[in-house]
Amino acid sequence: MRGFTLLEIMVILGISAILGGAGTLSVYNFRVEKSLVLHSQELLANLRDAQQKSISQELGQQWGVHIDASAAGNDFYQIFYGADYSSGTVVRTITLPSNIQFSDPAIGATKDIFFAKVSGETSANSLVLGSTGLTSSQYLTLNSKGVAVVSITPPLLDFSLSISPFSGSVLQGGSVQATVIVSLLSGAPEISDFSASNLPVGASANFSPVSCNPTCSSTMT
Repeated sequence: MRGFTLLEIMVILGISAILGGAGTLSVYNFRVEKSLVLHSQELLANLRDAQQKSISQELGQQWGVHIDASAAGNDFYQIFYGADYSSGTVVRTITLPSNIQFSDPAIGATKDIFFAKVSGETSANSLVLGSTGLTSSQYLTLNSKGVAVVSITPPLLDFSLSISPFSGSVLQGGSVQATVIVSLLSGAPEISDFSASNLPVGASANFSPVSCNPTCSSTMT
C-alpha cells in the first residue's frame, strides 16, 4: 500500500484551508446581505409608522425621522414628534450595526424627514443603506405622497435647475455672478457637473464648485 508523502499532505491541507476560507467568507457575506435587507425593511416600516402618526395627528403632533450618518460610532436614526428635530421629542432610537451604514446622507451628515399632519406628505428625498465590504445597497425613495418601497437598484435621478438672478448684464472686461441651484426631486443623489456652452466670443464661465451633490448650488462667474 502506497502512503502519502509529506508534500502531498501539505498540498491537501492547503487546498482544504482555501476551500474552508472561501466557505466562511461566503457565509459571512450572506449574513451581512441578510442583515442589510432586514435593517432597510425595518427603516421603511418605521418611516411608514411615523407617516401614519402624522396623518392621525397622534399626540396632536407632526412626526418625523432623524437620520444620523455618524462620523464616529455606529449610524443611527430616531423617531420623533414636534415642529422640528432640535426642539422635538425623541421616542425611539435605532442604532445600526457597525457593518451597516448610510451612504445617503453622507458620512458625518444628518437628514430630517418630516411628515405633514393629516396628508402625511413629505418633501422628495432619498436614503441609501449599504454594508462595509460589500458593494450592494438598499435604496429608499420618498416622494411627495410618502414612502416608496425598498429597491436594490438606484432610482433614476430627477432634478430641477434654477438660477438667481435670472438675468444680468456685464461690460467688456468685467464679470457678473449668479447662483445655479440643482434641486433633487427624486432618486438617489448623483454628482452633478456644471458647464456653460454657446457663450459669446471672448466670454467665459467659471463655476465654484465645479460639481456638487443635489440638492446643492454653485456660483457661476
